[in-house]
Amino acid sequence: MPAAASASEQAHQRHAEYFIGTAEKWFASQLRGNAGASGASETDNFRAGLGWLSGNSDWEGYLRLFGCLATEWMYRGYVTESARWVDLAMRHQNDVSPATRAIALLGVGNTAFIQGDLT
Repeated sequence: MPAAASASEQAHQRHAEYFIGTAEKWFASQLRGNAGASGASETDNFRAGLGWLSGNSDWEGYLRLFGCLATEWMYRGYVTESARWVDLAMRHQNDVSPATRAIALLGVGNTAFIQGDLT
C-alpha cells in the first residue's frame, strides 16, 4: 500500500484483506467436505470488500474473494448474489495469478451450473 494512502484507504484495504482470508478459510473447509462452514452473516462485509477491491482495480484480491464467495453463496442459495459479480470476474481473469484464476473460474462455473447455463 503506498505511503500516501489515507487512513480511510488503509482501513478499507485491511478490511478487504481480512475478509479475503475469512472467505479462503471457509472455501478450504468446504473443499474438505465441511459444508456447514458459513459466511452468511458476513454478506455485507463481503460485498463491501468486493466493491472496494474492484473500485481500486485490485483484481488479484477481487478474484480471490469472488472465487471463494461464489462457492459459499452457491451452498447457501445466493446464486443471484454470485451472478452479480461474475461479469467483472470474467473480464479480469487474465490479470491474476493462475491459482487465483482457477478459484475464480470454479466460482464462475458453479454459478453458471446452478443457473442452468451449460453453454
